[in-house]
Formats: sequence, C-alpha cells, structure tokens
Amino acid sequence: MIITTLQDTTAWVGDSIELSVVSDSANVSYQWRKDGNAINGATSSRLRIDSIIEADSGTYDVIITGECGADTSVAAQIKVRRVITHVDEVDRSTIVSATIYPQPADNVVTIEIRDVELEFGDQTECRFLNTTGEEALRVAIPLSTTPGAMTDQTSNPGIRISVDTSGLPSGVYTCILSSGSRDLYVGSVAVLR
Repeated sequence: MIITTLQDTTAWVGDSIELSVVSDSANVSYQWRKDGNAINGATSSRLRIDSIIEADSGTYDVIITGECGADTSVAAQIKVRRVITHVDEVDRSTIVSATIYPQPADNVVTIEIRDVELEFGDQTECRFLNTTGEEALRVAIPLSTTPGAMTDQTSNPGIRISVDTSGLPSGVYTCILSSGSRDLYVGSVAVLR
C-alpha cells in the first residue's frame, strides 16, 4: 500500500520540514503520529511543520487505511537542533578558570580546570560547537572514583581532561565543558589538520 518511505531528517529551530508518503491505493485515509501518538489534524499524505521547535524532535510515522486494511510506514527520526548564536547562552555564573591546549590542536585537546570539585556520579561532558552553532562533537568524560585522581597534587583541586578531536575537521570550535547542570568552562579551540 505504501510506495515511498519516510527519511530521517535533521532541522534547525525555526526551519520548516515536510514529510510525505505515496500510496498505490485509492480511497485511503492518513493519520500521522509522533512517538506513537496521533497528531490532531494531520490526515493528509503530507505532514508539514512550520517554525519547528526542539519539542518537535521525535519519531514520526503515518498509518494509511484503505479497503485492504491499514499499513504503517517506516518511522522517520526528526532531530531538531538549536543554533547557539552567542556563547552568552551558556550559564556563566558557574564558569571556572581553565586552560585549553595545544592551540592549534590536532588529534587531542587537553583542558585543565583549577579550583573545582566535581561530585561523583555527575554526568560530565565536553561539547564542541562549530562556527554555525552546530554540535560537532560530544564526549562523555568518565570521572575516576578515586578522589586523588581528580587533583594534580597541588593544594587546589582540579581536573585535567584529554579529548580526542581526531574526528573534527579543521576549524574553530567553541568548547563547553559541563558537569551535572553546571557549565564549567567555555572557550575556543582551533583544530588544524
């Protein structure tokens, strides 16, 4: 009954997207769904979302019902990304002193942060955003369960993190290091190949 399949799509907040299917049957009805739930009023062969927002991210499919019964399309994953237009969108009240090196970097970037203590169990991650604000790399940072491993043997507790950047193309990136709900460091790093 369904001739075409849906394709996964990535869009930016504010974009418009359109999903469509083609059926080889006449006299059919359509019901679009997001994450398994019917979308009110979405009953044509096309689903258009104007001014998409992050909440529109999800899995979309359509049920086509005709004389021969019902057929459900293959689901499409819609990812909506938010453009960070200013580093000011990061919570600066929790920023600490840090150093990122080498500059320019090639395959590994090291971030050293002083005067910070992290709670064990906090999700710590490093994100690299390209110049358009798109997330180019996200790395979960495993923390040792040994408190001494988080210090550099000085009186100031801190952390030293090495991040593999070998998958990033040459360019300038905004690096955001966060732990739990706190942004710890925001800085720039140039990657040169």
